[in-house]
Amino acid sequence: MSTLSTNNIISSVEAQQLIQRIARGYGWISQRARDASDKEALEAIEMLQENLGIAVTILATNLYKSKARFVFELIQNAEDNDYRRAAPSATEPYTKSTVCPNKIVTDPNEDGFTTENVVAICKVGQSTKKRAGAQQYIGEKGIGFKSVFMVASKVHIQSGPFSFFFEHPPGERGMGLITPVWEPAEVALPEPLTRITLTLHNEVGYPELLSQFDALPDALLLFLNKLGSITIDKIEFGGRSAESTTFSCTLDESSRRATISKVQRKGSEHLNTPPKHYHITRKLLEDLPPDKQRDSDIAEVMLAFPLDDKSKPIIGYQEVYAYLPIGNFGFSFLIQSDFITQANRQDVMESSQRNKNILDGIARAFLDAVFQFCNHPTLQYMWPRYIPLEISNPFWVPLKDRIYEHLKGRAVLRGRSHGPLRFISQLKIIEDDFLDNSGNPLVADLDEEMYLASEYQKEDRAALSRLGLGMLDITAVVARFRHDLKQPSSRSRFKSPETNESWHTKTAKLLLRPFEEKLESPTPDTIRGLACIPLQNGNWTAITDGAVFFPRIDGILIPTDLGLRIVDEKSTTNPTRKKLFITLGVEPASIQDVRALILARYKKESFSIGFETSLSDLHFLYSTYSPGVTLKLRESTSLWVFNHRDHRVHDGEDLYFQSDKEYDLQELMGSVLEVAPYNSDMIGSFIHPEYRKRIEPLPVKRSGSHPTFKAWLHESVGILNHPRLVDAKDPVQLSPIFRYIIEARPEKLLGTLRAHWASYTTVMSTGLASKISEAVVPSTNIGSKALKETFVPSETLTVKCGEFLDKQNFPFLKLEN
Repeated sequence: MSTLSTNNIISSVEAQQLIQRIARGYGWISQRARDASDKEALEAIEMLQENLGIAVTILATNLYKSKARFVFELIQNAEDNDYRRAAPSATEPYTKSTVCPNKIVTDPNEDGFTTENVVAICKVGQSTKKRAGAQQYIGEKGIGFKSVFMVASKVHIQSGPFSFFFEHPPGERGMGLITPVWEPAEVALPEPLTRITLTLHNEVGYPELLSQFDALPDALLLFLNKLGSITIDKIEFGGRSAESTTFSCTLDESSRRATISKVQRKGSEHLNTPPKHYHITRKLLEDLPPDKQRDSDIAEVMLAFPLDDKSKPIIGYQEVYAYLPIGNFGFSFLIQSDFITQANRQDVMESSQRNKNILDGIARAFLDAVFQFCNHPTLQYMWPRYIPLEISNPFWVPLKDRIYEHLKGRAVLRGRSHGPLRFISQLKIIEDDFLDNSGNPLVADLDEEMYLASEYQKEDRAALSRLGLGMLDITAVVARFRHDLKQPSSRSRFKSPETNESWHTKTAKLLLRPFEEKLESPTPDTIRGLACIPLQNGNWTAITDGAVFFPRIDGILIPTDLGLRIVDEKSTTNPTRKKLFITLGVEPASIQDVRALILARYKKESFSIGFETSLSDLHFLYSTYSPGVTLKLRESTSLWVFNHRDHRVHDGEDLYFQSDKEYDLQELMGSVLEVAPYNSDMIGSFIHPEYRKRIEPLPVKRSGSHPTFKAWLHESVGILNHPRLVDAKDPVQLSPIFRYIIEARPEKLLGTLRAHWASYTTVMSTGLASKISEAVVPSTNIGSKALKETFVPSETLTVKCGEFLDKQNFPFLKLEN
């Protein structure tokens, strides 16, 4: 139907005359004229009516695949009307259909039929619904309205001054489809209002009829420019209203969000039906190819994307519309445009170049929608779910391909930095292997961002992969590792002390891949060139920069500051990292080389060697002791150790073990050792007690001949258990300490000799014995005497002496035992 002209107001009489004139055009004649007509002429008229009726019947009944199509045609007629007369009362345009068991009454509050409308509805292939500029109308073929006879035997139209019907009982010839019959209105209708009453034929079952209205898609309202609501009332056989449903649609232009509401009542119960939401994108297409069915080169594309109440996509197959639904072709968003359709309006004309150009416009509209989504807090990461995936219909496949082309050619994705949009080809999906336990990338991205934003979910990434979104490969991973390793500790995940072992395990696994998978890029040599090995001194190095060694040899910790590049020990406790280090070429150091380096550094009087260094050196030398090889380290090398006063003691000074035994150095010397200064060169001092205290508890892989630490100190470092007898510099002389005992502690001389005789006897010479014999000892019966002038009070000698002398006047030694 077309719009009503203000000067197109006619009277009821004129309306009736128009109807009769139209009827005469299809061969209707009054009984008076029939009686006056020639029989042969009447037969000719009847034959023409018979043939035309058959053609109209076949066309009207075969165009549509489903009887439900008539419901859409009723809505189509309501949408194509004009509603200017309803505007002053602020009443929105609506249409209401009352469905009864024997009839359907449709009431749109339109302005009313015009003479042009009436003429058009009585014809086949003519319509007053023309495309004029951007104004769109649903009407396509004049035959469209005839689909109501799929369920009706009579259709009565009451609008303004018009009141007429078409009647076409099943089985009758089709002239009733196009021949109007005037019928006075039974009731006057309020204005503006048009009423179309369909009297149902007996073949229509009421349940089937109701199901056809139930199947009406509420999304149809999205594409109606005029109708604000559609109401469907269902009446039971007893005439009572059983159910009422009203659909309405509102659009927020600023957010492009359309909401379809459904108010439903069943009996006295009002049902609460959640509204449906859509994101709406429109695009006006211009300069479309000419088509004989259109007088305009303009068409609008409208896309509707289903959303839930939280603005998240609802994915499911959606219909394509040419104002009325024409089919489901596998798209997850609704498509509406002014397609050239086939006569049944349920398929597009696939050969139409105009339609093909509209497909291009739909693809561009989809891209527009994506840009709109990219400015939405939720949809910017979820829109890929709308990307068409499997489209099988040959006509629609190119639309999918063009959408793909547009998306590939524009920046439509967010990187992890949430900065400017980037091309799909510029970003990559991060696999779980490159994510830490918190879901973040193992290391930061480069300035040329490649990390896809984490907000894209699995299903979004899967859709984008069809457009070329790839995975972050190992080459890109290694490039980012290299960048991270060049940063200071404060900005490097590799170097940060806060980085946990799980992170290091993942990075080590990734760096092992080129070796294990024999990758061509990056090559193993590329990985060897990464400064990914943490050293003991806090630096990081690549194996290509020089040899790197593990911090232990057979479990023995290598001392620091030997000039060796030693891996940080903590990093080697991680099995995967240690495997990586071995693969890169980190090796255990040679025991001989380390011992040589330890001894070499004592050749310099370096004050950089502190006690801790000395301690670790002695521990290593002791732990790597070779049975059968006794080396006097302080005698044959430059090794020195610390004494109990933290002084460095070289081979020229005696060192003793601290002991509280009566005849050991500490007891013999007493407080003399604590008087400063004292001549330690002559007397000697004690080895620093922390050596034994800290090394002896440590585990050592001892063989049966591996000495204790104290025994090793004595044998290899020359630490003395008791006062030295022989002068270290002159073997024919008594040692300074022994001379001190003779001179200052003569009362301890005999006890000292007896306590350590087993050791002294191995070095005792005649000359030394002579010197000791001259020592004056106080422990005799007659006072101090030279030792050589005294006698041991043996039983035999005592008896013999008693026969000749007074024993108390004989120089017997006073011995304790």
